[in-house]
Amino acid sequence: MSYTHVLVKMNAAEKAKPLVHVESDLDENFVVEHIIKPFINGEVIFIDGSRARSEDIAKISVYSSEKCGLELHDEENGKIKQSSARARANRIFSGNVGMTTLSSAIKGEGSQEITRKVFNQAMGVS
Repeated sequence: MSYTHVLVKMNAAEKAKPLVHVESDLDENFVVEHIIKPFINGEVIFIDGSRARSEDIAKISVYSSEKCGLELHDEENGKIKQSSARARANRIFSGNVGMTTLSSAIKGEGSQEITRKVFNQAMGVS
């Protein structure tokens, strides 16, 4: 089974860090019909339990994987736990303390970016 994951980066307010909404384990057709098409048409979309106006969205990224989001997340965290003490220390030094986020796991090795594909599909371009 193939899973589709969506990351929606919102426009940052002032000096605040931009918010990223995550929806994982969706069907690709659902993403096209309920997220991408409304976004293209300038409509409000519902993502991660929130309403988002198209003009407030900075970027939408779409990924596909054979594993669900939780499996990708657990896999990435397993790699961190198994890494050397030096590698873990480098993560702390770089500000990457602790475990990986779901959005980082979705963008990792176990998935493929399909953003262009779903946008083309939504616009009827082959």
